[in-house]
Amino acid sequence: MGELATQILRNVSKYCRSGAQVIYAVCSVLPEEAEAVLSRVEDIFEPRPFTTQALRSALGDQACAGRLLPLRHGTDGYFLAQLQKR
Repeated sequence: MGELATQILRNVSKYCRSGAQVIYAVCSVLPEEAEAVLSRVEDIFEPRPFTTQALRSALGDQACAGRLLPLRHGTDGYFLAQLQKR
């Protein structure tokens, strides 16, 4: 699924202006569907700290990416990242 997510983000970039903010969110905590995807699109997107207060509270004020976990956050497992188009 990581390859598909990479293709989706690359396609999304075609519809974003430079500086546009994108949230990448997947219902997976696997590195292959999380950090590996981000590394494959770093030529198009760069990480930015979350702007949503709820995510800043859950993951840290300066966090750009992180995982929501069942035992820690009371949710299913998710990976989220805030990205900005270069």
